[in-house]
Amino acid sequence: YKGGPVYLWLRSTGVWLRRYPGRHWIRWLERNWDFQKMCMQGMPEMHIDPTKNRWRYYVDTSYYGGMLDKSHEDFYRYIMMYPALAYFFFMVWCRIKDNDKDNFMAKWRVPKE
Repeated sequence: YKGGPVYLWLRSTGVWLRRYPGRHWIRWLERNWDFQKMCMQGMPEMHIDPTKNRWRYYVDTSYYGGMLDKSHEDFYRYIMMYPALAYFFFMVWCRIKDNDKDNFMAKWRVPKE
């Protein structure tokens, strides 16, 4: 026979490792390290019919926290957003003025004679 007893032993050991313990290791990794399955525990599956996926768009997670959670979310979304944006744009404007970025065309400006 070709290869001799060492070759046949190596070959059969490789096949055995792949078939028996290797198969169990791979199955264990697939079943226990499936990150999406762990993240989506208890979530309904996506359906091929789009009308059955409407639950994804109508879920309001603030209701889980109760009335105070919803009122805080509405307060920060509808009321505090405007002062926060105003403060952000004021800070941007201050940095532009501090760094003289609003006067960047001055070196090309031709003096009036």
